Amino acid sequence: MIKFFRKIRQKLLSENKFSKYLLYAIGEIVLVVIGILIALSINNSNEYHKTRKTALAYLNSLHEEFEFNLALLDTTISAAQELSQGVENMRVLFNPKVLDTVSEAQIGQAFGKLNSEAVYRPSNGVLLEIISSGNLKILENEVLKQHLASFEKKVERIQVQEEEVSRLRNEMSVFLRQKGSVAALDPLDLSNDIGKSKTRTNTNKPLFQSTYFLNTIVFFGLVQKGTVHSYYLPLREEIEEIIVLIEEEIATQT
Repeated sequence: MIKFFRKIRQKLLSENKFSKYLLYAIGEIVLVVIGILIALSINNSNEYHKTRKTALAYLNSLHEEFEFNLALLDTTISAAQELSQGVENMRVLFNPKVLDTVSEAQIGQAFGKLNSEAVYRPSNGVLLEIISSGNLKILENEVLKQHLASFEKKVERIQVQEEEVSRLRNEMSVFLRQKGSVAALDPLDLSNDIGKSKTRTNTNKPLFQSTYFLNTIVFFGLVQKGTVHSYYLPLREEIEEIIVLIEEEIATQT
């Protein structure tokens, strides 16, 4: 092909047909440019499809990760609500009429319900991989990218709140060890027998005459409820929105 074009150019030059040669040269340049553009277009198309394939794989993995995180958050919310109910049960014991009717074993059960933790530790392997690799830019939905980019910060704020809840729980635990009886919480402790309630030395009933202890429990309950309503539930809405956006993005890719 190259030899063919060379012969044409040589023939035009030998016949002194410069104007025709000039037009021919321009036409040849145009053909070369068109060829380059076609090659670039094909290459760009291949790169685009490759990028879309990678994006779709990420989206499917993100969808699975956030579905798991939603289920995990629901479990955490349930645990937090049980803690809140435990606080309410404990507050009832500050009523002398109620306290006189319960055993040390029941008090121990009330303490036990406050001893558990509700913490949210979502799976974030796929999300961190996308962000750290710079591949967040290959996703087309700008709203989705904004949600994904800010998700970890929201989780970090929740963890700070959870640390405050844990601090208050530890404060109650320290007060119990200093002013109460850990032995009375032991279900195998024979002094917990109801018939010995008046002579028992291992008892936690005096704790419920302490204003400090009451204030600590009330504050613990308020912070725990605030964690659910101001942190967990808004994050749940956030995750649900992210899942919807991912599903919409997947639909456009398939």
